[in-house]
Amino acid sequence: MKHSRTADFMVRFLRRSSQRCDSGRSARKPERSLVNALTPREHDVLAEMAKGQSNKRIARELAISEHGVKRLVSSILAKLQCPTRTLAVAYAIESADPVSTHGRHDDQLNGSR
Repeated sequence: MKHSRTADFMVRFLRRSSQRCDSGRSARKPERSLVNALTPREHDVLAEMAKGQSNKRIARELAISEHGVKRLVSSILAKLQCPTRTLAVAYAIESADPVSTHGRHDDQLNGSR
């Protein structure tokens, strides 16, 4: 997986943003259990949000309605207790572990074994 300078900048920016979040949580390491509470479809939407995709683009990518994306984004924000998409992505990045979503390693997700 290739990382661009822009992606690295965004990760650093999002991490700083999540630490400044005054939505009631202190600037501590996020709890993985909140991210683990997301459904597989919510994980898919969160991954697209992390790419900076709009609801319309996410809907096209995942072959669902734009209204469905809006509902999933709202559910993600509620479950992660974040007021904005940016903070939800930052929170997910901060709570990420070396194993990707659903317990599979990145190489398994890409189809290589």
